[in-house]
Amino acid sequence: MKKKFRAYLYLILSIAAAVIAWHLEKPTEEKKGDILNSPVFATLDTNAVTRIEIEYLSNHISLQKENGEWKINGHKADAGKVGLALDNLIDLSKVSLAGTNPEKHSLFEVDATGLQLKLFDAQAEELVFVYLGKTGPAFTESFLRKEGENEVYLVSRALRSAFPADVNTWRDRTIWDIAAANITEIKIEHAKKLLFLKKDEGKWNEAATPLSKIIAAGFVDDPNIDTGLGNPTMTITLQTNASPYILKLGKQNADKMFFAQKEGEKQIYLLRESFVTTVDKF
Repeated sequence: MKKKFRAYLYLILSIAAAVIAWHLEKPTEEKKGDILNSPVFATLDTNAVTRIEIEYLSNHISLQKENGEWKINGHKADAGKVGLALDNLIDLSKVSLAGTNPEKHSLFEVDATGLQLKLFDAQAEELVFVYLGKTGPAFTESFLRKEGENEVYLVSRALRSAFPADVNTWRDRTIWDIAAANITEIKIEHAKKLLFLKKDEGKWNEAATPLSKIIAAGFVDDPNIDTGLGNPTMTITLQTNASPYILKLGKQNADKMFFAQKEGEKQIYLLRESFVTTVDKF
C-alpha cells in the first residue's frame, strides 16, 4: 500500500513540477527568431489614407488625395499604383523578430538610412510611421521598424520597391484609355501621308487596339524645350460617339523619344520611337 501511495505521490509531484516549469519558461513576449506570422497593421484602414509621405536619403515626395483623385506635386498620380502599394500593407505579416537593440538599427537600415513611410488620414492624423529596411534573407522579405519602437521585424514583403521615393514613378503615364469598341474612325497623318480607317474596314483591328490605350514613356515639364509640336510630325485622331481624341507628335529628343501632347491638355509627354514605328505599319 505504501509503495502504491509513494508511486502516486511521485507522479503527482512530477506533473506539478512539469506544470511549474512550463509556466516559468513560457515566453511572455516575442523572442528573437520566433516564427510569428502575425499582422503588422491589424487595424489599418487603407481607405482612410489621404496623404502618403515617403522619404529616402535626400528624396522626399508627398502623395495627396484631392476630391477623390491622387495627386503628386500638382500632377495626376497613378491611382492603380497607389492602390497596389497600399494593398501591400493590408495583409503584411511579421515573419520573425530580428532584433531589439537600437544600436543595430542601422544594420537593418531601419533608421535614418532607411526609407521612411508615413500615412495620414483626412484629419491629418498620423496612421502609420515606419522605417522600411533592407531586403531580408529571401528577396521577397524585408526588415521593418515602427517609429518609437526598438523591435525590428522581418516581414513578408520587400516594401521599398512598392513605395519608391521618385516623383515620376508615381505619375500617371496614361495619355488616354478608350474602349476600342467606342472608336468609330481613325485618322493618322504622318510624313505627308494620310491613313483613314472606318470601323471594321481594312486594318481596323490592327490599329484600333494599340491606339485605344497609349502610355507615355516619360514627361516634359520644362516649357522652354523646343518640342516641335507647333509643326507636328504626326497627328493621330480617334473619333468616338462622344468626342474626338487627338494626339500630336513633335520632334525627337536626344534619346530618340518623340514629344507628344493630347489636344486640350498642357502636359507634354515622351513616346518611344517604337510607338511611331508600330503606327507606320498600319
